[in-house]
Amino acid sequence: MKDFENIWREYERELSAYVLSRVRDIEVQKEVMQEVALKIFTSLHLQKEHLRGWLYTLTKNTITDHYRKETKPPPVFEEEAEPEAHVLQGCLNPMMDALKPKDKEMLELTQLQEYSLKEVSILKGIPLNTAKSQLFRAKKALASQFFSCCAYERNERGEVVDFDGDACACR
Repeated sequence: MKDFENIWREYERELSAYVLSRVRDIEVQKEVMQEVALKIFTSLHLQKEHLRGWLYTLTKNTITDHYRKETKPPPVFEEEAEPEAHVLQGCLNPMMDALKPKDKEMLELTQLQEYSLKEVSILKGIPLNTAKSQLFRAKKALASQFFSCCAYERNERGEVVDFDGDACACR
């Protein structure tokens, strides 16, 4: 496995260009790149394969995190441009905010930042089975909120196949 200095030397310019193409502000780009460098340095030991893809995912998530902190809307990435997804996101955001901090953190790490449960257990210093239980509990709490306030339709297998974002009482 490569060390941080070699990875940074090889990918810094490429990642900087990617960040700048997303944020379109040199000062924000510098801030985001500092956060990216720190995240690479602190979590490089968790990375197993597909280094380039991992770096881009980490960078994209860092851009989104930066905008969340600034309370500015994050830039819309091409693959996220589906209108239905934005309606659902608008419904889920207040629900996520209403969760217990521990549940919210678990969902953000596993579902939004796409960490594996093994990685989350290492990051949080808890056993893997505890991480699994916490994720199950967090998903159950979020589902309970969703089903209590949103109009939805299920198929014959009980899977949610449609919902009416305009009829959600959670917004």
